[in-house]
Amino acid sequence: SLRWLATAPQRSGVTVTALAPGTPVAGSGSPFDSIPITASVTGSYDNLLGFIRAVYQLPRLTDIDSVQVTGGGPKSNRAATLTATLQLEIFTSTKTAAAP
Repeated sequence: SLRWLATAPQRSGVTVTALAPGTPVAGSGSPFDSIPITASVTGSYDNLLGFIRAVYQLPRLTDIDSVQVTGGGPKSNRAATLTATLQLEIFTSTKTAAAP
């Protein structure tokens, strides 16, 4: 799962400053487990937006639970360096593959 997440920064131009997976959570009444991940990235406004888009295009269902952005300010522009901390969940199937 983290391998796929590693492609999102490459496509968006952000720099990953931290990536911390949590303990997988078993799905309650669902065939899916979730892996919580905290990711911190830096880049311009457009880079951060590109990263969010790239996360939603990952091959596994990924949910962004929250985003906190710091930096910028009233006199900054879109090129200002921002830092974003995202709380993500990547979902995985708990079903085992059927034998051929």
